[in-house]
Amino acid sequence: ATLLNLQNNVITVVESQAFQSLTALTTLLLNGNRITDISPEAFEGLVSLEHLDLSGNSVINFFYESIFPLTN
Repeated sequence: ATLLNLQNNVITVVESQAFQSLTALTTLLLNGNRITDISPEAFEGLVSLEHLDLSGNSVINFFYESIFPLTN
């Protein structure tokens, strides 16, 4: 399992294809940030992702397309 821990930072936006090259990533922790916007295709390329934590954020703008590429 491969983990990227970005919890409790001051991230406000997740841009399109922000993690595109991280194809082996299984866990992405974005909890406890200040994320308000998740761009379309933000999680594109995360073909191995099994766990995504966005808790503790105040997401206002979220597109269904953001998670559509996720298969696990």
